[in-house]
Amino acid sequence: MNKPLMTIIILMISISPVLSQDFTPVFNAISEEEWETGTYDKFPDSEAVVLFDIGKTRFVKSGLGYDIRFTRHKRIKILKSSGVDHAEVSIPFYFQDINKTEYIENLKAYTYNLIDGNVRGNRVSITAVFEEQINKNWKVKKFAFPDVQEGSIVEFKYDLVSPFKFNLPDWDFQSDIPTLYSEYEVRTIPFYEYVYITSGIQEFDSVSNVKSDKSYYYPGASATNSFGKSPRYNEIINRFIMKDIPAFEDVSFITSRNDYLKRMDFQLSKVHSSYSGTREIMTTWPKMTKSFLEIDEFGKYLKSSESQAKKILKSELLLNENNQLQNVKVITGYVKSNFNWNYKTSKYATKTAKKFTEQKTGNMAEINLFLCGMLNAAGISATPVLLSTRKHGKVHRKYPFTQFFNAVVVLVKIDGKSFLTDATDPLIAFDRIPPHCINDYGLTVEKDNPGWVKLVNSNHSESGTTFMVSIDTASMTANATISNASTEMEAYVLKQRIGDDTENFNEFLESKGFSVVEGVRLRNFQKPEKPFLIIAKATTDLETVGDRMLITPFFNFNMSQNLLKQDSRDYPIDLIYDKTEKFTSRITIPQGYQVAKLPDEFAINDELMTSKLTYSLNGNALTVAGHYTFKKAIYEKEDYLQLKKHFADIVNNFGKHVMLVKNSE
Repeated sequence: MNKPLMTIIILMISISPVLSQDFTPVFNAISEEEWETGTYDKFPDSEAVVLFDIGKTRFVKSGLGYDIRFTRHKRIKILKSSGVDHAEVSIPFYFQDINKTEYIENLKAYTYNLIDGNVRGNRVSITAVFEEQINKNWKVKKFAFPDVQEGSIVEFKYDLVSPFKFNLPDWDFQSDIPTLYSEYEVRTIPFYEYVYITSGIQEFDSVSNVKSDKSYYYPGASATNSFGKSPRYNEIINRFIMKDIPAFEDVSFITSRNDYLKRMDFQLSKVHSSYSGTREIMTTWPKMTKSFLEIDEFGKYLKSSESQAKKILKSELLLNENNQLQNVKVITGYVKSNFNWNYKTSKYATKTAKKFTEQKTGNMAEINLFLCGMLNAAGISATPVLLSTRKHGKVHRKYPFTQFFNAVVVLVKIDGKSFLTDATDPLIAFDRIPPHCINDYGLTVEKDNPGWVKLVNSNHSESGTTFMVSIDTASMTANATISNASTEMEAYVLKQRIGDDTENFNEFLESKGFSVVEGVRLRNFQKPEKPFLIIAKATTDLETVGDRMLITPFFNFNMSQNLLKQDSRDYPIDLIYDKTEKFTSRITIPQGYQVAKLPDEFAINDELMTSKLTYSLNGNALTVAGHYTFKKAIYEKEDYLQLKKHFADIVNNFGKHVMLVKNSE
């Protein structure tokens, strides 16, 4: 399977020729060309366009050390009234504690409008900028530009100062609207060595790596007090430029957009010091997993969990020494029933195992490490698996950094076979992991032999919906008994959507056009190993043309729109899991009516998917049956056009009406 385009490069203190051309726009100085709409002919359908987006990162002295100063300057042209939403800005910053935090300064922002040939600027007031807490460690400054309309240009600039040198500010060259010019400049110094990782970028329009003209004294050094070979050093200016970047679109069926957005991220790989030598930050996977097993928040918590689990196994659970698979099911079920997930993903425990058993609630690491400890205590081979959830992005397996991971599940091995398990979600079977964890590969945390495991649920998912339909010709309505049976991930997704609440399913049916819903029954909601069953009765109005009635056999329960909208695609189509959706509609033709003409039948059968739609008329009973099966969980980008065509054909054929007309007699 193709991976997201990704490159890893170390920022060394080597010099290459200058390949870029300096572009230094002046704030509050809009050129005539920027007002001319013809400038944007490359993106004629865009509602707005980024004229330029320039970021500059450098190290600045702070006491005896350094902080990072990141400056951003961005200008956007609003081309259509629908583009005014792009005149809202959010600036995230990291907060560790009152003594160590990022902060934003020198913020300025303007709206410009061209009125009677004159440029009128409207500044964003400081009172219009507000701060919002996202979570424990992240805050965001927000503001909206005033007086924005079609034709406006908006511009902002700010500095972000950070004491955190492990990550340099990352940079997105691409956004939801086209970008004419994007540049990122990073000035490195001899103390810190970084690697950068690019996603979605085949090549830059321009790259340069040159030594700055100006030199600086090392901290504590002077002209008469040498530090190393020289008391002074020069910055290395790394500049990356991209031009005419299309908007990032068609975000259906992907993991995190950061896996495919044209962007770059920086990670600290080494720290150099004349006093303590070189400290390696970029380690190896074996060293990294070994360190996880040694820290309190992971390895020691796991060992303590095993000790706590022995007490539980002795007093509360009855296991079968001859059936380890059944024991896994019993233990996983126990953890799910007795401990509640707080909906926080984490790779670290934040409390002791003893405290966890007392409080009976915890984050993903606390629950699944405890599960792993219980399984080991029962004599079952279980290993923690570090992973990155779908929204967090894929793990770069060539690059051993802990920040790529944000969650933990468990790998179980029994009789030479293995499977993944998770105890955070009671709606998932004991030998499955939730969809948000199905994301490429996870890393087993073993002291001597860490390895990679594919994050999948191998069982095929299925959903089958049946409609028993009668028609009331007096009110021109269809009365349907609707039943649905779903398994595996299809059942899970439906449970997540409606919950264990019949009112939620009522609302779901109403969204499909049913106005009267009654008799909703749910079965097996808490039994993930069994099909999830839903039965309901509902009524909907029929579309009429004169004395003719139109009925859509599957009532838009089928795929009703093609989410693959772009002409081409540069990344895989990730459906998470392979599945089949089946539909059967049995319609009783009312007395005095007949079918005018049945639509054509339809079929697909190739390496990507199968689909079939048939019609059968027997007396006054019309049966319409259809299904489509996705043979893969992930399709390559080369499959996009064919898959897009299949989607379009299914939407078109499964959505066709059956016309009923009065008998001619």
